[in-house]
Amino acid sequence: MANDVEDLKSMAAEVIDCRKAVIEVGDRPDSCQTQGQTQTKIQTEALDVFLKSHGYLALGHGWNYVSAVEAKELLVAALRFSFCFGDEVLSAEDACNLADRFFALFKPDADWWTNYNKTWPYGHCPTGNPITDGNQWTFESGLGAIDSSRIGIFWLFEED
Repeated sequence: MANDVEDLKSMAAEVIDCRKAVIEVGDRPDSCQTQGQTQTKIQTEALDVFLKSHGYLALGHGWNYVSAVEAKELLVAALRFSFCFGDEVLSAEDACNLADRFFALFKPDADWWTNYNKTWPYGHCPTGNPITDGNQWTFESGLGAIDSSRIGIFWLFEED
């Protein structure tokens, strides 16, 4: 897994030049197996712990569940289009390749979470809860994924 994640990070660094991309993947924590809580609460808390372990803010109730299809569409659009101006900053092919590589790190039954406002019209600024304090980046959005053995994020940051 480590080589796959590092290869994806290298690929992202090569093709994303006007924004910052953060890709982190790790083992799903044992706390995700807690009994007596809803699956939503267990997963979002695990994602928050994962974010904090990498120096980011927790989203708490700011996570929105999305299907795998919606998650891939959102990630491809976020990679392709500038959050600031809506112009294409990455080819459809490169955006799809990066999204496919990230999705391949997780099992097909993974659950997908985002901070996106679900009504985001692709090509315009998405709204969502930030994982940073907002002082360094004007815009940010991303995905969290969790399956039976892994947890991860793919986040994009952009300054206008």
